[in-house]
Formats: sequence, structure tokens, C-alpha cells
Amino acid sequence: VVDTFDRGDALEFEIDGTKVTLTRDDTLISPAQKPGFTAQTEGGMTVVLDTNLTEALIAKGFVRETISKLQTMRKEAGFDVTDRIVVYNAATEKLTAILDANLQEIKAATLCVEYKNGNAPENAYVKQWDINGETAVMGVAKA
Repeated sequence: VVDTFDRGDALEFEIDGTKVTLTRDDTLISPAQKPGFTAQTEGGMTVVLDTNLTEALIAKGFVRETISKLQTMRKEAGFDVTDRIVVYNAATEKLTAILDANLQEIKAATLCVEYKNGNAPENAYVKQWDINGETAVMGVAKA
């Protein structure tokens, strides 16, 4: 409809046998934001982004945040950047399920050679985290 008006044309249709012609002056057109989308217009070009969070995107966020926390722990524990590690995870059921489903990515990003669910031993560097609202007690040790 807007494209028709932008071309300077009228919109014509029929209702109950009566011909109706609408021009831009007959309508009220204004941009509206649809929930879950964001739009920006500049120079006659409009870009719309879908900002809805899918389960896959939410899981990816948990994985990236966990990798960040583990990298912080490696640094705080004084590990060399090339050190291989063992990761211990004592987290909520939800977070554990997400991490277990994404172990290859976590291992590759953190140089983890072994990943264990459960409490860390005494020789590990341990820290409690809030990862996107889920509690995790993570431990790292040199492999």
C-alpha cells in the first residue's frame, strides 16, 4: 500500500460492489515498531533486525559467557596461555545441560582436555559465578 502511494498511484478496490479509491491524503501512515523487531531508516533505506531470542541463541549466550568465565579463571590462576586444563562444573541443571551439549566448543576455546561435572578437587582454582542468572561453581586445574 505504501509503495503504491509512494509511486503517486491510488489504491483501488471494491467493497460490496462499491468501487473505493484511496490516495495518500485519505490515509494515515506512520511507522510502528513490532515487538521483537527493531528498524532504522536512513537515506530512503530501512533495515529491520529480528531481536527475538530463540532457544539456540540463548544457549549460545550461556556457552560464550561460560567460556569467558573460564578464560578469566585461567588468567587468575596464573596459567600460561598454552596450558591444557581440566574443567570442573557444579552448576544448575539447566546450565549443565547446555554446557554438556556444547562441550566441543568449550573445550576448543579454553584448551580443555577433560571436562567433569561435579565438585573440583582441592588443587583446582575454584570460583562461583552467576552466568545469565544460573549459578555455577567452576574449577580449573592444569592437565
